[in-house]
Amino acid sequence: MNRVGYSSSLLPRIILWGLILSAWSTLVSGPCLAGAASEDLTTAISQVAKQNIPAVVHVEVTERQEIANPLIPFEGNPLFKYFFGNPKATPKKFQQEVVGLGSGMIIDPEGHILTNNHVVSGATKIQVVLSDGRWFDEKFLKVIGTDPKTDLAVIQITARAFSSRRTRGFRQD
Repeated sequence: MNRVGYSSSLLPRIILWGLILSAWSTLVSGPCLAGAASEDLTTAISQVAKQNIPAVVHVEVTERQEIANPLIPFEGNPLFKYFFGNPKATPKKFQQEVVGLGSGMIIDPEGHILTNNHVVSGATKIQVVLSDGRWFDEKFLKVIGTDPKTDLAVIQITARAFSSRRTRGFRQD
């Protein structure tokens, strides 16, 4: 969920730098001709992306918010009463469910996922969809920790289904 005050996210920068460093290490370790350097960089970046994209997850959260009744400022307005009548017993506040989307990255074989704090903070329901189509809802997820200062959070998939089949793209080195 995008909240006021969060103009940028640290996680995409971390992922981007990781991809760049991985591509650079691939280039440096392999033979590199001066004329083919840009082609090697493109190939290296696509190889790194192909290996790591399966570790990227889709995070969907639901949050309940309480909002003020937007009609309250017009209660005493005669034009409002003329056109809309006199509403009886309008509540002062409403409950509203807001759905937000985010992303994360699986960081180990135990199902820990690095995501943003602003995505999971205040969420009443969390759902994670893996790149292979498997999904896990709040019954199989738990928030391990959050850090509002760095806008990072770690959630974990606790289902045995996750650990029974290793996530494609996650390598244990």
